[in-house]
Amino acid sequence: MNVFKYTVIPIFVCVIALSSTACAQVESVISPMLSYAPASNLGFGEDSSIDFNTVSSFATLGYSVGDTVTLEHVRVTAIGGYGSIPTDYGYIEDENRTWGIRFYISSLSTYGIGIGDEVSISGTIASSSGIYYISATSLTKTGSFVPLEPYGMTNLAATEDIAKGLFVMLWGKVKLVSTTYYKITDGSTSTIRINCGTMTKPTINKMVRVRAISEGTAFYSRGQVTDLVYSDAEYQPLPFPGKYQYPREWLVLGPFKDSSHANDYELLDVDFIKAYTGVDEYAATPHIGDVVGSKTWTRVKSPFDILALDSALPTSDIEHSVIYVHLYVWAQADTSGAYIVTGANDWLRVWLNGDDPEVTTPEILRVDQTVCSSGRNCVIGDDGPAAVSLKAGLNSLMFKIVNQTDLAALSCQFTQYSSVVTRGYGGYAPYSATALGYSLNP
Repeated sequence: MNVFKYTVIPIFVCVIALSSTACAQVESVISPMLSYAPASNLGFGEDSSIDFNTVSSFATLGYSVGDTVTLEHVRVTAIGGYGSIPTDYGYIEDENRTWGIRFYISSLSTYGIGIGDEVSISGTIASSSGIYYISATSLTKTGSFVPLEPYGMTNLAATEDIAKGLFVMLWGKVKLVSTTYYKITDGSTSTIRINCGTMTKPTINKMVRVRAISEGTAFYSRGQVTDLVYSDAEYQPLPFPGKYQYPREWLVLGPFKDSSHANDYELLDVDFIKAYTGVDEYAATPHIGDVVGSKTWTRVKSPFDILALDSALPTSDIEHSVIYVHLYVWAQADTSGAYIVTGANDWLRVWLNGDDPEVTTPEILRVDQTVCSSGRNCVIGDDGPAAVSLKAGLNSLMFKIVNQTDLAALSCQFTQYSSVVTRGYGGYAPYSATALGYSLNP
């Protein structure tokens, strides 16, 4: 599952101190009485079980200001220039989630780095206004992953030294709202300050859930609209990861075969979902674990900005078959001027909001034998741009891929361009007129 769903359940109180072991992950709700816990194990970003006996602030690892460091296989949790983190600054955590730290490098926006990316970084330890950071001389992207989960912490625990530099989830009542920050409290301490720059502030006296970077006495918004919701919200979407915001996790179903057709592309018009469920394929609204015939909708994390379906499915027998891929796309408001670009092996159909009776033409893209008469390789941004009308809230996006032979893959990106810019990775700037995010379950 890829959203927080908060329900009222009996809560087992777990009282822990900074030196104690972390409580086990909580399936349905995070209690404000817990000092620490992974914010969710419901598939919200990268899974993160944590033993807080292993957690240290970067400053306690034996480094001092002026030391030279080289760090490999670290994950990006925030990029500056938005919210309250300054331009050319960002945050990283080690791959084991045992510490986090701010970094600086000139012209960061030119490095092609985004949230969820793995990097190697070299530089010198520095400090400014009590915040340790790496003044980097080199920064190299070494991988792409689903973004790390925030750690759920009480306000008090999140102000401790061991939390500095970590990506955390907080909750509390809004006690003060200012022009560039607001303050909340969950009762474990007085109030904590969430720096958020010019971003929209919550309403005073409302309960909120907040994702932010801890720096002890202050917290820094990542500039993601999805990082702040009121506590009665049924879900909290993920921001699209990376600099170019290609999805990196999906729901996948298949493969389905029908050998009665002479040409594989004819499978584009065979509705396998309806054959088993009675629901049109374009109108299906799947959940993780839903069964269709002998196949199950499965959550798949892609370590790249392209979904390799041959490694995502439980079988390697994917030739001459149909594979369905689904995503719920969240929009802050109704979109204007949004387009989608895709790439796939081999043929493709895409539907948007086919479950909405007010949408009379849900198909937004079709790549059949009239476009390519035989199989092809998947090129990012090869198909489209196709106009899309996203409504405020969650939108159901269904892909149907027909694979002829060899490998199968899919890529997808939302952009503001109505005509071809540059095919291939990074060829289109992501859509920015309205904040977008995603979820795997409604």
